[in-house]
Amino acid sequence: MSYPSALDGAPYNVSESDPNYKEFFDVGTPTWQRDGTASPLSSSEFDELEIAAFRHIEAFMLGQGLPEADEFLRPLFTRNSLGDFRGDRTLDLAIGVIDLVTPAFLQSLQQFLTNEFPDWRIRITAIASYCSILVYPDAVSIGRDVYEAKWQDALGKWVSQIDAAIGIEDVAIRREIRHVTSVVAKYLAELTSKREFRLLGAFHGWDGDDDFDCLWIWSVGESVYSYTLECVGESMQDRVYAVYADGSLRPVEPRSMGTEFWLQRWVVPSGTKEIQLLTRNQDIFTTISVQEVLGLNDRDGE
Repeated sequence: MSYPSALDGAPYNVSESDPNYKEFFDVGTPTWQRDGTASPLSSSEFDELEIAAFRHIEAFMLGQGLPEADEFLRPLFTRNSLGDFRGDRTLDLAIGVIDLVTPAFLQSLQQFLTNEFPDWRIRITAIASYCSILVYPDAVSIGRDVYEAKWQDALGKWVSQIDAAIGIEDVAIRREIRHVTSVVAKYLAELTSKREFRLLGAFHGWDGDDDFDCLWIWSVGESVYSYTLECVGESMQDRVYAVYADGSLRPVEPRSMGTEFWLQRWVVPSGTKEIQLLTRNQDIFTTISVQEVLGLNDRDGE
């Protein structure tokens, strides 16, 4: 069967008379329909698929013994990885961690579609929409090519291209996490007993941009959602990690209960000398000098 490629934006398996087509697509946009016809599409059908897909992927990860996060503490998969309804029979799956995209994973998705939702496809997107894979019940599209079999080599090349595209940020994150993890381990008793804001790391550059610096701030609270810092001035919260009693760091999602210590990575303009922190739910205002980094005198880290 000749399926649309990952670069083809045609609505999938929905008829032009379907109300969803009229709502989500421009009139006259060509559609692709299995056997030349498509049954009416309801939002409840998408909801059922979304729930089933989430459970299937979680079960696959558990069965494969995959970790909750990769070496950079990025979650492999969360509920937010699944996209919203887009008007046709396509489920979007955003992948920020390439470790999950393996031949076994794609084959698992094919089996899931074949057994439960044969009229649907799954679009795996990494970094940008043009870096997509379409998984059909009996085919896989990578880029402009559609494979009914022997797509593993093409997948390997795709993964290498994505790795190269995100390599700069990965190098920076690896360096930063290695440093702050060592600081937490060394000063864990002090950090947990004093229960105050501390600056654990200051690093030059953000995502390859030298106009910004990254600051890792230790904070305390029953929940990261009820006790979130606000950096006053030009700043942006980039990442949040839970810190556990043994000093290990884990991503806030999908599971981060059982702790009251958090590490937040903030992005600030390069050369920032001090930061002012204000908690949202408690009236605490703190000023921290960027030069006063716990356990580190070298601003650029290790």
